[in-house]
Amino acid sequence: MSESSYDENIGPRAAARWENLARWFANREDPPAPEPRGVVSEEDACHALLQAAMAVEAALTQRGGQMDGALAGHILAMLMVARDFVRPLPADEQPDRADPVTADLQRLVDIMRTALLDADEFGNGNPGND
Repeated sequence: MSESSYDENIGPRAAARWENLARWFANREDPPAPEPRGVVSEEDACHALLQAAMAVEAALTQRGGQMDGALAGHILAMLMVARDFVRPLPADEQPDRADPVTADLQRLVDIMRTALLDADEFGNGNPGND
C-alpha cells in the first residue's frame, strides 16, 4: 500500500467518533480531551475542510444526490482532522487496545501532505500555475 493510499477503516472509525461526540453534545457535556496531539496543523485542518466541502459538492452532483460509503467515510475523516485541530478528539474508549485516533490522524495528514506535494510537483498545487 502506498503512502498516499486511503485506509478504508478510518472512515467507519471517524463515523463512530462523530456519533460519540454527538452523544456528548446531546447530553450537553464536553467529552474528556487529551493534550493536543501535535499531529494536525492549521494547514491540514483547512485542507480537510476544503476536501469535505468538495466531497459534499460531488455527492450533490453524482448519482442524484446519493452518496456512497467511501465518499461519506472520506468526508467524516476530513472533518475529524479539522475537529482535532480545533479541539483534540477524545481517545478511543476501548481499554483493551491502543487508541487509534493518533494513528488515524497521522495517516490522514500524511496522505493529504503527500497529495499536495504531488500536485505541486506537477504544477497543479497553486492557483495561477496552470
